[in-house]
Amino acid sequence: MQKRVRIFDTTLRDGEQTPGVHLTETQKVDIAKALEAFGVDTIEAGFPISSPGDRAAVARIAREVRSCEIAALARCVQADIAAAAGAVKDAAAPVLHLFLGVVQFTPEDSTRAERTFLRQCIGVAIENGATRINIADTVGCATPREFGALIRDIVQFVGPSVVISAHCHNDMGMATANSISAVEHGAGQVEATVNGIGERAGNAAIEEIAVALALKGIGKTRLDLARITNLCRSVSAVTGVQIQPNRAVAGDHAFAHSSGIHQDGILKDPENYEFVPPSLVGAPGHRFVLTARSGRSAIAYRATTLGIALTPEKLAAAYNEFILTADASRGAVPDAVLDSIIVQVSAHDDCASCIVAK
Repeated sequence: MQKRVRIFDTTLRDGEQTPGVHLTETQKVDIAKALEAFGVDTIEAGFPISSPGDRAAVARIAREVRSCEIAALARCVQADIAAAAGAVKDAAAPVLHLFLGVVQFTPEDSTRAERTFLRQCIGVAIENGATRINIADTVGCATPREFGALIRDIVQFVGPSVVISAHCHNDMGMATANSISAVEHGAGQVEATVNGIGERAGNAAIEEIAVALALKGIGKTRLDLARITNLCRSVSAVTGVQIQPNRAVAGDHAFAHSSGIHQDGILKDPENYEFVPPSLVGAPGHRFVLTARSGRSAIAYRATTLGIALTPEKLAAAYNEFILTADASRGAVPDAVLDSIIVQVSAHDDCASCIVAK
């Protein structure tokens, strides 16, 4: 059986720390409800001591989101703890997330801490009631090998009664890989954000972790993967943080193909060049971007979508005209332009004179 992995989403807390991002109370509630539908185990709704507005937003989420835990962040300071506890008191399953514990404790910058001292801090937190220990690669300095080894060491130290969590930042582009390594080495929970937003280079991306856990058989979650595309796009729209086009899983180019070899392979069997099926994450499907690197198979396929079956001679003529157009445009040829080429070539009886007027 696959290991059950808890998903702790911190889009509304760490994600909102993305430079230039500020969410209104209503926006935070809307995202929280989308995360609830997605199936996360815990929503870290905010940092209540930071502002009255954030405290109100956390309290409202606690009242309105009922099927997952609602967490509030607090420093190990009495005023912080009181504010956080007050904000989540009406939650169906409230969680206090303390960093420096009562339910979840995070030793900040765990990956650079002296190992013996880190164990001592964790031991004190557990003795005082912490049931989850969140190991943070706060500055994103670990590699998957290093982080996995650290997680394995702490799992062995705390025993099976305490859940070890992983919170990874992406400063060297390894946040998702480090999170997966953590699960492989015993972590029972990972913290992440939608689209990987967050401080500096961001956090581990929840959509990447979800797909990797599922497709590689590493862990089982409650997540409804078919909601990923809409969730990522809605969070992008609300935060104003654009999704990089070639970003894994959620980027506009994640299921786009421009190489003729790839297009031909996709037409024969999508698994030839797509390990992640678009339907798995609720994407509309793969698409072809027609450039000078595209081939005849894509032209023939485009013709069939117009209800036109090109003979081999007309396909060759259409392809030759397309290549001239693509080279001249030095980029993608719009579908409308290609359609015009196909229609005009198909209308010629003599393919020797199939030259399309520019």
